[in-house]
Order: sequence, then structure tokens, then C-alpha cells
Amino acid sequence: MKLLLVIIVTLLSPTSYVYALNDVSQQTEGPCSPAVNDTKGNVTITCGGVPKKDIDGLMNLLTKTLGRKNTQLTDTNSILSNVINDYLKENQGLKLDKIRLTNVVGDQARKINNILDDEFITDGVKDLILAGKIKEAERLVDSHAIKLDKKDKELAAAHYERGRVKELRIKYTQAKKSFAKAAILQPENTTYLSAYASILDDLAEYSKAIEYYELAYETMLTVFGDDHPSTKTVKNNLDATVSANK
Repeated sequence: MKLLLVIIVTLLSPTSYVYALNDVSQQTEGPCSPAVNDTKGNVTITCGGVPKKDIDGLMNLLTKTLGRKNTQLTDTNSILSNVINDYLKENQGLKLDKIRLTNVVGDQARKINNILDDEFITDGVKDLILAGKIKEAERLVDSHAIKLDKKDKELAAAHYERGRVKELRIKYTQAKKSFAKAAILQPENTTYLSAYASILDDLAEYSKAIEYYELAYETMLTVFGDDHPSTKTVKNNLDATVSANK
């Protein structure tokens, strides 16, 4: 009985109702274009209040700056939408500055060209940018960076440990190299900074030792304060090295 009622209602429904069901994938064209379904009358679509004539001008600038080759490969509609939306978000509440927005679009196009020509940018990131998926590209590089940061932390610890053992073998030059790598990989780690400064001091590289003692001391002041034993130790080492080289 329920099935019969559904069939009768469907057959008696107005044409516009059936039309709406059949056109759920209807799309407008151009930047910032949403899907528009079962719409009657004229529809005006803007990108956050940017007039259509300005949108057309920005699109021309984007395609011209990208060049023929990159324009053919790139989803320019999505890129322009991203640029405009990011600009409006950054300047929320301010009056639209057409000149600055134009400069931003031109600058972004040049940056995209640079990325696409950069041999150090991975194909995965380039593919996302070509597709206009700049936010997705950002999430991808953020994810990679977090993983590499973790590896850097582990690698720095390994170099520090190696440096300590090299010191025991009285291989100070090798110890210096290991401590240097640890300090470069984790420049906020005061233990690594202090170890590097100490080995430099032992090798009579006083000016550089003072530089790293100062870095370690400044970091410790921020993190632990001047009353912490580790802070005092580094300060004493720094003062002793400075006094010895006056």
C-alpha cells in the first residue's frame, strides 16, 4: 500500500519537482562557483563581494603570468578562488583593495611558476598545485615536515651520543663534528649547544665556543630562568671562556 502511494505522488508531482531531482549536479562556471539547483530567475555569484569584471581581469592576469604552458596544465579557476578567499580572510573587515588584490594574484602566479620549475619540489606537491588544491598541498608538506622533525630529533640524539663516545676515545675532532650536527639539527636543545661549545673550547676555537655558550645560556634563561643549576653552569663556562680570551 505504501509503495502504491509513493508511485501516485510521484506521478502527480509538478514537473519542477522532478527536474530538481534530476539536476542535483548542476554547476555554475568560473572562480568561487557553487552548485545551483532548481533556481528560478537571475543569479549573481561573486567571490566575497569582488565584482565579476574584476574577477575577469584577475583571471586574465593569472593566465598571462602563468604563461601558456602552465595555464594549460593548471586549474586556474581553483587557484584564483583560493587566492581570493585567502586574501579576503586575511583582510576580513577591511574595504576591498583592488590594487593590492591584483598584486597578490600576480605574485601568486609567479610563485606557482617558480614551484613548478623547482627540481626540489616533489611531483606530489606539484600535482596538487596544478589541480588548484593548494590547501591540500599545504597539508601534505606539513605532514612531511612533522615526520622529518621526528627523524631529525632521533638523528640529533644519535650524533650527540656518538660525540660523547668519541670524547672518551680522545677523538676530539670527530666529537666536534658529531656535536655540531646535533646542535644544527636541534638548535633549541641546550645540552647539544653546551656540548658543542665545550668541545670548541677544548680545541681552542674560543670565539665560536663563546657564540654557542651564549646561545645555550639565552635559551636556558628563557626556559629555566637564571637560578637553575644548568643555567649557572653554562654561565660560568661562558664567563671563564670570555675571561681567558681578553
